[in-house]
Amino acid sequence: MGGHGGRLHTAGLTIAEAREEQRKTQRNARHSALGGFHGVTVINPADYMADFDGAWELESTTFGAHELERNWRFSTQRYWRNGNAICLRGVTQQL
Repeated sequence: MGGHGGRLHTAGLTIAEAREEQRKTQRNARHSALGGFHGVTVINPADYMADFDGAWELESTTFGAHELERNWRFSTQRYWRNGNAICLRGVTQQL
């Protein structure tokens, strides 16, 4: 689905509008493949890519951990690159 946003942009939407439409298309396809919204929790890019000011400028790594026979916990480590340096923005528990 990566090309979907690019096609929308060439069709006249701004880059931001095309990216938002691509996110909606991917979300709908994901929920369709999982059988709908019942019993499914999805961590979306808005949950971990936006910086404190709302700008989408962060990179992230989402990871899961659990103790034996316990539920999984998912967290996101958010960071940005400054030249060759990687600057940690924070770690947030998602689920």
